[in-house]
Amino acid sequence: SDLIWDMFNVTEDADLAGALALHGFKIAMLDSVTNEVATTRTKTLIGQKSRWLKGYIQTGLIFTRTPLRTIRQMGFFRWLVYVLFLIGTPLSILLSAMSWALTIAYFSTRSPAIEQLFPGLLLYLGVLLLVFGNFALFLQHVVAAMKFEGFSTVKYMLLVLTGIWPMLTVLSLAKACYELANPRMRHFWDKTEHGHDLHTLDEAVGGLRSIDQKHQKRPAAVISTGDGNTNEEVKAESA
Repeated sequence: SDLIWDMFNVTEDADLAGALALHGFKIAMLDSVTNEVATTRTKTLIGQKSRWLKGYIQTGLIFTRTPLRTIRQMGFFRWLVYVLFLIGTPLSILLSAMSWALTIAYFSTRSPAIEQLFPGLLLYLGVLLLVFGNFALFLQHVVAAMKFEGFSTVKYMLLVLTGIWPMLTVLSLAKACYELANPRMRHFWDKTEHGHDLHTLDEAVGGLRSIDQKHQKRPAAVISTGDGNTNEEVKAESA
């Protein structure tokens, strides 16, 4: 592939990283922080996650279109890790949803047919991944919350990570697959509405601000004439 930038790709960062690696550049993670307010609406969150997943699938399919040529340019290990991340992310979501559905169906029906799908070794590996994998993921989120002093959010993480978040992720994948199957929606950019002001931040964190802005005054604005003489002083109070 001779890609530099695919203007139709809906995850331009993933596409650009692959294109740079394809042309011999080294991609590294910077230890930085992006200060922004995440969306507070479920509909917007699903749109954002579906765009990411759709872009991952798009980019992964592009970089596996001519695998031998791409491997020669990128290197086998870099290509493998890149493709596993892009294709593996939506695939793992799909497999997780199928596993949970089969698990619920098995405990509800005790069907021997479902039991035969999980031989002993696969069953034990799945249980280990379920327990320790999700526990590691939970600890990762707890550490991130503690680092940024989001102590009040920790108590909600178990509920979110074990119930709400997987459900929203599956819905996002379903939306991404639907749009990929629809040629008119294939390159649709579901733009995410982020909050950038303190009012939106208040809604997101439940009103933690304690400062009453109505009693705060902005600095006085002095209006002067062209000859340098001060004529009027205007004081404005913030709303």
